[in-house]
Formats: sequence, structure tokens, C-alpha cells
Amino acid sequence: IQYHTHRCNKIISIGIPTLFLLIVLFFLAPFI
Repeated sequence: IQYHTHRCNKIISIGIPTLFLLIVLFFLAPFI
């Protein structure tokens, strides 16, 4: 269970900033 939680935390900590960057790029793309 602890290993599974650690894996989920790793995915979340990587996934959320990546998703945020993609959203920012998506909104900025027309202006670049």
C-alpha cells in the first residue's frame, strides 16, 4: 500500500506541473 501511494504521489507531483505547463502553452500559443 505504501509503495502504491508513493507511486501515485510521484505521478501527481510530475503530472500536475506538466499539465499546468501545457495549459499555459495552449493559451500563450496564439501570441507567440
